[in-house]
Amino acid sequence: MAPPRLGACRVRGLAPAGHGVTDGTDPFVLRWPWKALDALTGGMPAGGRPIYVVGFSGMGKSCFLNSALIAWAEQGVKVDVLPLETTPKRFKLNIAALEAGIDPGLIASGDYLRLPDALGLRRKANVAWQHCATGMFWQDTPAHWQNPIRINESEGMDLTRLTEAFALAVERHAQVLCIDHVDHLTEAQDTFASTTVINRAAQRLAMETGVVTILMSQANNDALKGNSDHLAKFAPLRDSSVWMGGLKRQLASGVLGLFRPLREPARDESEEEWLRKVKAARSGKEAPSTVLLSGAFGVSLMKSENYGSREGSRALLGWQHGRIVDYFQPGWSER
Repeated sequence: MAPPRLGACRVRGLAPAGHGVTDGTDPFVLRWPWKALDALTGGMPAGGRPIYVVGFSGMGKSCFLNSALIAWAEQGVKVDVLPLETTPKRFKLNIAALEAGIDPGLIASGDYLRLPDALGLRRKANVAWQHCATGMFWQDTPAHWQNPIRINESEGMDLTRLTEAFALAVERHAQVLCIDHVDHLTEAQDTFASTTVINRAAQRLAMETGVVTILMSQANNDALKGNSDHLAKFAPLRDSSVWMGGLKRQLASGVLGLFRPLREPARDESEEEWLRKVKAARSGKEAPSTVLLSGAFGVSLMKSENYGSREGSRALLGWQHGRIVDYFQPGWSER
């Protein structure tokens, strides 16, 4: 089933794909808000094919997306979000917590109540929520029409909702549409057929509307079956780790894989001691956190339409209070 076409509708001010250099107009170009990643991937111009961001469960896809949303909002970029893994309210609360510099998990779990500064954290979170509600989140009132982030609250998990998400983005002249995550959308009982229909539609709609489209995607857990290495899910992704990766590579302008880098041996730790700890973590005798680089977050460039020679290269980012930031500590291991 093909989605209804949006005709010639396109976000105002965005040049169609292929325009810009030749006709004297400059297209909107989205950039990642972190220096290392932006330098690796280059810009994401309007009218292009979707960008996929892939990671195993618990790898930080939501923190990655929400951190980018906050940075783009601060730059005045208008972004629509289609949240499919959580409720719109929870999605907004997570962004507000990050805006306050608080790990969203502390607020959602209620664990902040156990902390000595619980009252101060709650006040800080409430101030951030009010700021986001009035100055960041779109609402259907004249005073909030120009707010940069709109969380799509429509219902449904099918092709119709995908098409409507693009139509709503065009209607308010949003420059970016983020779907978290695209694998929740279905259109047929057969999983492979459904994935093909949904992802091909997302590609066509992205190019047709001129909306920069970012598709969060779950890594393929089947790739870990039979693997006794407990660090495997934290390693840089392989193409086989992407659910229907061949199709998505074909449709995408870029594919990013999220991972957690290993730390280097500590100053008071010999190479042999470090290797023993890595071996113990791989076997499950020690927790992965004992050998992962604390406060670090890795992104590998799995596909690049513009810079194919960079594929396989990696960018290192930081992780503070649940928010992704530029990395500032020296040294990390790819072993």
